[in-house]
Amino acid sequence: MTAYIVRRLFATLPVMGVVAICVFLLLHLSPGDPAAVIAGDNATAENIAMIRQRLGLDEPLWKQFLLWIGQLLRGDLGQSMFWRTPVVTLIGQRYEPTLSLALTTLIVAVSIAVTLGVVAAWRAATFVDRAVMGFAVLGFSVPVFVVGYVLIYVFAIQLKWAPVQGYAPISEELDDGRIGLVWAEAEAYADPPDKIAEMMKGKKRERYLDEEAVRFNVLDRLRGAQKDVVLTSPYLIPGAKGIELMQGLRERGVKVRLLTNSLAATDEPLVHIGYSRYRKQMLRLGVELYELSPTRVKRNWKLGMFGTSHGRLHAKTAVIDRRLVFIGSMNFDPRSDVHNTEMGIFIDSPQLARELLRLADLDKLQASYRVRLGADGDTVQWLGLDDEMGEMVLEDEPDAGLWLQIWLNLIAPLAPEELL
Repeated sequence: MTAYIVRRLFATLPVMGVVAICVFLLLHLSPGDPAAVIAGDNATAENIAMIRQRLGLDEPLWKQFLLWIGQLLRGDLGQSMFWRTPVVTLIGQRYEPTLSLALTTLIVAVSIAVTLGVVAAWRAATFVDRAVMGFAVLGFSVPVFVVGYVLIYVFAIQLKWAPVQGYAPISEELDDGRIGLVWAEAEAYADPPDKIAEMMKGKKRERYLDEEAVRFNVLDRLRGAQKDVVLTSPYLIPGAKGIELMQGLRERGVKVRLLTNSLAATDEPLVHIGYSRYRKQMLRLGVELYELSPTRVKRNWKLGMFGTSHGRLHAKTAVIDRRLVFIGSMNFDPRSDVHNTEMGIFIDSPQLARELLRLADLDKLQASYRVRLGADGDTVQWLGLDDEMGEMVLEDEPDAGLWLQIWLNLIAPLAPEELL
């Protein structure tokens, strides 16, 4: 038996070799240049040539084949052009959902098939037998996507036995004592309408001591953070109160990470004036600061916390101590504080906090620049990763035009912060 298995295994080697050659040739016969696709539409001929050299595409065809086979045998499947991540890493991230789906499908299918088969055999040549046969034929005939929608409608929407979409690792779900649905306590807040009414009457409202206000409750929970705070805000103007809050957190050893729009990404360049006034202060306090890049967003179009059409951050969220989640309409800027009525919800859920942090980490890794102070402690630098050039250090606002920067520098002294 062992000799037979060994012979069969050796017999598959020539087949695998022929398949590998066919796949390799088909890839090279397909139209298009991979180097040009990776480099992008605005790439120069030198950039494309550099990428071809790095990927070995300038080598003879036989040498490319040997390099490809060698990498394949080492488990190197290359890098995804969309995710800018090794394919092996992507497969590793997806094996658990795939395995869960496969095992669940197998268990359900076998259980139903065996049960119906036994019933049909027991009631052979009767209406029950014909009904089982009709059910089986229907299952094979109806397209899979139709069956999927029907099952979602029945079990997720009507019976609410399972979530409509999404996945969390089974190990984490078991640790949290729940499978599928996420149950958590939540508190919702909304600014009272008289906030605007009083402003229109010319009355000044104490903004930070209104216990009904969304901002008051957000700041109150931020002050109570013990370990870390992660904020995403499309418009970020902390003001003196915000800087004081961050200083207090940092003095207690709380890690603070902020994600906001870069100058090139924001749709309100004037707001960026207010943000840039506090950028160095935040960095000197030890705050981790990230700015979203529209160019990197469009290159990694599968990211989901912002609109892919504009490459712009939209989410207003906070995660406190990896447990408390805030999602709302409030930006961390004076306009949300004074001129807008906001709403938001606090959710006490470590599981939802983990999912939100995963999205934020993905945004920071693949679609943002990390901002830091230069060696002199006064200049601002932007750090990014490029597939061809490695780590990049930029001294000017990334992806932003020169005239826009000049215009903002001229108008900055005239822009009142309370109106931004």
